[in-house]
Amino acid sequence: MDEKDWILLAALQKDARLPFAELARRTGMSAPSVTERVRRLEDQGVITGYHARVDPAKLGRPLQVFIRLSVLNKDYARFRRFPGSVEEIMECHHISGEEAFVLRAAVASVKDLEELIRKLSAYGQTATSLILSTFLERRVWIG
Repeated sequence: MDEKDWILLAALQKDARLPFAELARRTGMSAPSVTERVRRLEDQGVITGYHARVDPAKLGRPLQVFIRLSVLNKDYARFRRFPGSVEEIMECHHISGEEAFVLRAAVASVKDLEELIRKLSAYGQTATSLILSTFLERRVWIG
C-alpha cells in the first residue's frame, strides 16, 4: 500500500460512486492507472464491496438495538443459519466473552422487538440495549 492507494481508499470510502476520472484527478494519475489500482485492491480483498447505506427509520424501523446472545456450544451451528433468515437483523458478530454473539437489529415497534427476542430466546439467553443515538457509524480508513 502506497500513498496513492490510501488516497483512493479514503475517497472511495467517503463516496464509492466517484468516477475514475475524479479519482485520477485526486491522485494525479491517469484514469486507466486508477482503474488498475482499484481492481488490484479489489482482487487483494482490501476493497470488499460497494454498498448503499440505508436509514432503517425511513423504512419504518425506527428502533435499533444491540442484542447479546449466549448460545450453548451444541446450538452454534443451528443458530448461525438463523440471523440471515430474519430481516430485522442487520449484523451478527461472533464475539469473545460471556456472550457468544452480538446482533444489531432494526424493528418497527417494541412489540416487534419482543417477538425478535422471543425467537432468539430459543437459542439462549439474551440481553438487549436500545441504541439511543449514533455519533460514529462508519470509520473511514485513511492510512
